[in-house]
Amino acid sequence: MAHHAEISLGLARDFGSLDIADDDAGAVFLTLPGGTLLRYSSGVALLVALVAVGVAGLSLGRRGDGGDMWRADLVGVGRVFGVALAGSLIVMVGWMGVFSLRSAMGMVEIYLWLALMVLLVGAMWVSDDRMMRTKGKDPTRPTLVAWVVLATLTALWLPEWSPLFTLPLLATALVLVFRPRSDIWRLVGFGFAALMTLVVLVPAVDLFHVFATPRPGNPGSSFPMAAVVPLLLVALTIGLLGTIWPRESEPPN
Repeated sequence: MAHHAEISLGLARDFGSLDIADDDAGAVFLTLPGGTLLRYSSGVALLVALVAVGVAGLSLGRRGDGGDMWRADLVGVGRVFGVALAGSLIVMVGWMGVFSLRSAMGMVEIYLWLALMVLLVGAMWVSDDRMMRTKGKDPTRPTLVAWVVLATLTALWLPEWSPLFTLPLLATALVLVFRPRSDIWRLVGFGFAALMTLVVLVPAVDLFHVFATPRPGNPGSSFPMAAVVPLLLVALTIGLLGTIWPRESEPPN
């Protein structure tokens, strides 16, 4: 109870000190690592989305030619979402098994299980990525198109969710457009994009803790199936970062 009260009072103080006299009804509030609250208008969110989609479109234009490529992308986008969802569901079923056996967990144990689930989702995605590349298919284009779809839809209809997709997409697309040949600078570019994906990982971890973890004494308030949402976000993020992971052979821009 003391823990809940501390969080509730902190929220009350933070939001009570905000100036909302001329607040934008669609304003975006983004929690950064460390608890920093970032706020900007829905117009800025739409502008960021336009820039992200534009840069991603430039990268896509350099990696394809003609309608045949775009038709193949539609199939590839379905595969991207299918692999992410399938991997998340499989790992979520495993988590439900653990949940049924462990009605009480410490914070360290919860983080260890979460790390294991992320590793499993990542392993599934990496396996599919390698299989695609073995067949001579580059999954970069369909992955970018999938993120462009998510960024566009959220910017238009769910602006408060749009930073989860526009900011990582923008960072990754910039790295793809300006990708240097030096291995060191490739790692720097990957680190920059990975840092931007923290805007996705923060709410993913929060969602997992709030809804999907055991609550002794109040089991009815826990929904282990909710773990599929943060796992899906993590799976899509791993796929996005996989497009800029330094490899020995890079497809031409």
